[in-house]
Amino acid sequence: MIRGFVLFLCLIGLPFAAVPCSFAGLRHEIEFEPQSASLGTKNALELIDWFIEWRDGAGVGDVWISAYSIENNPRSSALSRERMRNIAKIIKPLNKNNAPVELDDDASVPACAPLFVSSRVIVVVQPACVKTNTCCIQPSKKQDSP
Repeated sequence: MIRGFVLFLCLIGLPFAAVPCSFAGLRHEIEFEPQSASLGTKNALELIDWFIEWRDGAGVGDVWISAYSIENNPRSSALSRERMRNIAKIIKPLNKNNAPVELDDDASVPACAPLFVSSRVIVVVQPACVKTNTCCIQPSKKQDSP
């Protein structure tokens, strides 16, 4: 009987014991046309909407833009850098808090890899609350005074 009562109390209190915390959508992928550094209207608008949603929501603490290029291929590296710069140009006027923007050319795609791998650029945001350690703060429990 007591065991059943304790189990009942645990199950009743379980939903209040922990506050789940996760961030979805930290990563935004942009697929470029082969040999093109132009985002195109659709990709640009999706990037703008995604960034503004983070900026006006949890805030943006850092931005990483990472592109893939074919190893030992200067032309592929130049195209990747141009793609990243074009993305950074779109983000710059939206970046009201001047969050640092880091560009990273990952020149590790082998020449035999499918072309779509080197046509993809990934943009990642780190929520501003990570720097202040205020993400997912659980409500404090009020203590009864004696």
